[in-house]
Amino acid sequence: MDFAEQLSAIDREEGNLTDKITCTPVSGSGFAVGATLVTCSVSDSGKRLRTDGSAGPDGEVLTTTASFTVTVEDNTAPDLTVPQGTVSIPAIDINGVSPDYSKWVSAWDLVDEEETPMPVCTPASLPIGLEQTVECTATDSRGNRSDPQSFTVNVTFASASRGLLQPVNDTRNGLPISLFKAGSTIPLKFLPPTFAGGDAATGLAGGLRLVVTTVPASGNSAEEETTDLSSGSTAWRYDLTAGQYVFNLSTKNPFFRAGMGYRAEISFQGVPVARGDFRLK
Repeated sequence: MDFAEQLSAIDREEGNLTDKITCTPVSGSGFAVGATLVTCSVSDSGKRLRTDGSAGPDGEVLTTTASFTVTVEDNTAPDLTVPQGTVSIPAIDINGVSPDYSKWVSAWDLVDEEETPMPVCTPASLPIGLEQTVECTATDSRGNRSDPQSFTVNVTFASASRGLLQPVNDTRNGLPISLFKAGSTIPLKFLPPTFAGGDAATGLAGGLRLVVTTVPASGNSAEEETTDLSSGSTAWRYDLTAGQYVFNLSTKNPFFRAGMGYRAEISFQGVPVARGDFRLK
């Protein structure tokens, strides 16, 4: 801090002595946050004047000392950095994950420096799902709080089979699209996805969602969730012996017609877990 221009010293005999003022700490020094006592002094040369203004004999050098306090306040909030894109985190179990946000979020404070404030992000836990908003702030040791910043998190599975199992061919592997008779029941099967620790996610049946759409889309294309069990379809279940999920899809619903192609997409709380195509004849 530079305070030299705010100092002055005038001597009756010698006039302006401002340039002889010395201070501790010196002007231009760096001051820590808080109050710092600055002590300044100035001395004359000892010259004296008679009452008529003529020079008299030199006397004792006289010194004057004065002090003042410099107070530095920290009103600057920490700099907070969050991801600009979407972060994907694998769930540890069916409840989701309690992320360690420090892997993606950081803060730096101009004053605290090495005592970097730890950002606080909410919510602390996230369920399985896509496009979830996380909001973070950071507060320094003097209570200065950053503006909140947010980013998007997808909580997904560590791995998913993505392809349906037989009798529906996995066309991703170059196999031809499977053909089924209109009005028949098609077993839709897929392997369970896994959690972050490698355990199979075998408890998803109650939350699985199946959407069937026409492929390719045409003038009479539509989308339907096959939850109308009265049409002959069954509920999702996990076959513990086979180690796979099973859904028996009835094509007796008027939505299904001979000569049309269809895509079955299965998801859990919005996170895709399997997909497969078939045609009806």
